[in-house]
Amino acid sequence: MNNLQIRIPKGVGQRLFKEVIRHGPREPVVFGLVTHASTATKEIVLVRDIRIPPEDAYLPSLGHGARWSGRYMIDLLNEATATRCGLLIFHFHGGSAVRMSSDDSESARQLLPKFQVIVPNRPHGSVVLGTHSVAGAILLPRTDRLETAFSMRQFDKRILDWPMPIASKKERQLFERQPLVRGRLTAAAISASRVAVVGQSGGGTHVSLQLAQHGFGEIWGVDDDYVDQGNRFSGIGFGEKDAAAGKRKVTVLRRAISRIAPRVRYVGLKARVPEQVAIDALKQADVIVGCVNNLHARADLQEIASRYCIPYVDIGLILPTDQASPEEFPPVRAISGNIFTYVPGDVCMWCTGFLSEEKLAGETLGRGRPYLQTKHGADAHVLSFNGVLASQAVNDVVNLVVGYVGETGPIAYRKYDGFKGSLIPCDVKRSEKCMMCSRNSAAGDAIWGTRIISQLSTVA
Repeated sequence: MNNLQIRIPKGVGQRLFKEVIRHGPREPVVFGLVTHASTATKEIVLVRDIRIPPEDAYLPSLGHGARWSGRYMIDLLNEATATRCGLLIFHFHGGSAVRMSSDDSESARQLLPKFQVIVPNRPHGSVVLGTHSVAGAILLPRTDRLETAFSMRQFDKRILDWPMPIASKKERQLFERQPLVRGRLTAAAISASRVAVVGQSGGGTHVSLQLAQHGFGEIWGVDDDYVDQGNRFSGIGFGEKDAAAGKRKVTVLRRAISRIAPRVRYVGLKARVPEQVAIDALKQADVIVGCVNNLHARADLQEIASRYCIPYVDIGLILPTDQASPEEFPPVRAISGNIFTYVPGDVCMWCTGFLSEEKLAGETLGRGRPYLQTKHGADAHVLSFNGVLASQAVNDVVNLVVGYVGETGPIAYRKYDGFKGSLIPCDVKRSEKCMMCSRNSAAGDAIWGTRIISQLSTVA
């Protein structure tokens, strides 16, 4: 099965690699607590957290591998059942093309079916990590076949995929040092990416068309609305005839993208979040861009991104007016916007207070809002302001895929001031007390049922 992928959130991956490459008296082993998700095209194994065995958990071993006690294994499996997680065993061989040793393969054949008996509804596996590659065996729920063809995705300053495409040393150096140059690895990374854009009006039109021009392989536009005389001026690509004919926004954008980038596949979904068809589509995306106009939709997108380890870029724009003014048309007092870029495992919208239960409760029935906040809800000239936010959002998507920023990585939160024409980075950090991160990060599809065990033979 080559449509199987392991995903590791930021932070978890760094701790994992630090431990498995550690030099010591034995080969280091790390256990991953994992969930999973199924999509129409892929099975995804999500690493929620890792467990590093203490020294007293190891047993003497005659071979090059590691053995650990049955007591430690019992505790680990009880934690797995209590948290509704499967187990992955990680270790490191090094090299650019790793493979499982005969000892690794035999150990997987013995251990993984035992794990499955105890936690049947989650995947289990044994994974060997290399410098640019990954190998191993995964036992998915409801099957007894070990899958050995899979990839791994780690989130750090950019999306890191193993195995990396075969490339020369010069091609790798070009990709690592100058990723914006149209080299083979950069083109391959962009063309292989699927980006879902939620909201195909305003900023969403800019985002979709720019992604197409960059050459992203697939763009999935999610919007159930039609073009009309009121919304056709907020974005680009909508014509007067489209409004007169009442065409769907996704239909118009599909036509535009097929003209400017015929090799790009645009899929228009006539749906809105949180409808199931939209959620099923978003689970298949490599990156999600949200161009929505209410906090409830943002909360839904943030949860999907967290649960399935998908980077999420959000943009928003508002023109508040002086509500205390007695004038019929009070002056605009600000042109305010935001860009929030979420990397799985890092700071989320709930960490920063951008989303909160109080804000959701204060939003009127989850309805969208017009850009211009007046009692008339009038349309405004916002196309160019949307364009600024959308262009930076596309920059962030490109950076997530190829990592052109380098050591600093993506900026999580920026505020936009349309009066000054400035995007101001805000210093935000992941909150260890964030209940939404704790609940949703790499949570995968929901399952039910647990089984606690009290005895198990010594496992090696």
